[in-house]
Amino acid sequence: MRLALLLVFLPLPAFAGANPEALYKLMTGTWAATPETCATDETWTFAEGSLIIHGDGGEACGFARPGTDGGIDVVLDVLCPIPGETMQASARRIGLDLQGVSPGLRDPGDRLTVTDRDQTLNLIRCD
Repeated sequence: MRLALLLVFLPLPAFAGANPEALYKLMTGTWAATPETCATDETWTFAEGSLIIHGDGGEACGFARPGTDGGIDVVLDVLCPIPGETMQASARRIGLDLQGVSPGLRDPGDRLTVTDRDQTLNLIRCD
């Protein structure tokens, strides 16, 4: 019981290094830049092992396992099949900063910082 309480109070980056899958579960759902864009196709949808980037051509990407790297809480090495191309895909690394994601239950006030292709996006939880 004491160990469980201790884990609850650990900073997110420290816990991410120990168990990235547990923190990844906090990110599942739909995220967007503003509440208004939650109802558009400009969202990011995280699911177990997949990521749909609607605002970037509707890319449906997959990855094997979240990891950590260089002080970033969660790093996803994603592979996005190129529509209309046989056996071709684009690969990229996406970094996720979970500082604004509350541990435990999903909170509508959650904030997720995404680093993708040398740009940083600040997203809010839609669902």
